[in-house]
Amino acid sequence: MRLLYNFAIWLYTSSICVAAIFNSKAALWVRGRRGLWKQLQSKISQDNPWIWMHCASLGEFEQGRPLLEKIKNEAPHLKILLTFFSPSGYQIRKNYPGADLVTYLPADYSSNARKFLDITKPCMAIFVKYEFWFNYLNELHHREIPTFLVSGIFRPQQHFFKFYGAFFRKGLQAFTHFYIQNEASVYLLQQIGFQNVTLSGDTRFDRVIHQAEHFEELPEIKLFAAGHKVIVGGSVWPADLKIILPFIEKHTDLKFILVPHEPEHGLVLRLKNQIGTGAILWSELSDAKPENYRVLIIDTIGLLSRLYYYCHVAYIGGGFGAGIHNILEAAVYGKPIVFGPNYHKFTEAVDLIKSRGALSVKSKGEFEQAIDYFLQPQNQEEAKKICRQYISQKSGATSIIVTDLLNTHSIRR
Repeated sequence: MRLLYNFAIWLYTSSICVAAIFNSKAALWVRGRRGLWKQLQSKISQDNPWIWMHCASLGEFEQGRPLLEKIKNEAPHLKILLTFFSPSGYQIRKNYPGADLVTYLPADYSSNARKFLDITKPCMAIFVKYEFWFNYLNELHHREIPTFLVSGIFRPQQHFFKFYGAFFRKGLQAFTHFYIQNEASVYLLQQIGFQNVTLSGDTRFDRVIHQAEHFEELPEIKLFAAGHKVIVGGSVWPADLKIILPFIEKHTDLKFILVPHEPEHGLVLRLKNQIGTGAILWSELSDAKPENYRVLIIDTIGLLSRLYYYCHVAYIGGGFGAGIHNILEAAVYGKPIVFGPNYHKFTEAVDLIKSRGALSVKSKGEFEQAIDYFLQPQNQEEAKKICRQYISQKSGATSIIVTDLLNTHSIRR
């Protein structure tokens, strides 16, 4: 099985290198790893112990970020090495000041894992949510480096829980401790023999609370939204726009802020032209009067979490594809939430559907009904209470995990 796994890693890496010829994201993946060993050797010194945190992409970083910042606050002598697999995480957070070094993770070959750990010599490794690279895990286990999974979540469909999953279950033995989001995941791990498990919750709740408490006004958005009911479409894909655009055309009394998941220049220009009069790009606002426009299209990154503050209803994209994006950034402001049908992998979405803080839709008609429902003052106020209470109840995972890491697992050295 290990030979098959290594072959799969080689095949995957090779396919990215080929794709890099014509795909910009793949090209970033390849270019970002050039000169990586020299960078690590020049930046890593052993004057202070290093903690290594690995995140697949931006979403996982947002889960790990509260931990990094609390560790830095409580044990400032510890150095932080932050690695990413995906360009979408690295490109946005490569200058993150909370880490002492931010890099890509070399591909998961045994030789790379050995070389990486020879250079970095971390006193602890943290993997966020569900990033499992088995050659790295095997080498960490062999060197007896304390290794942790934080905000972990498991599902019965994963290889670990199948009859053929012995190789993958063995990889999990590298983890000193699992900090898990929900009871179902705790049960799954215990069923395959792991008792080193804590139900700590999801650190994303602490992150969005921190963001809300340190909210920074966006004056242009305030002007745009003033005196109107506003719908924000966050991280929307073309499939989401198919149900949103007819609604925009029909409801001229509302204002809309659309945030494409991938705000490429050509895409946002086509979207603007498709909507027509009354639409403007974020990058054009400095030369315009925001209040004169009805649809604002965001053609930059880093604003979405603050945009939800200004809306009356938030639509979260991705539900007509692989799965919805982060709904907590809207829920923390008490905003009613709407999303597509593919949400069942996300505990918070399931919970808020049950409590009527959110609604799922499958069609243009259902989308219109959901927005109309949440625009009614009584329903909006009820959803506001539900969402805020839910966020508050689920907070605290960061303190549980960091206290345990710094004390029980003794990494203050």
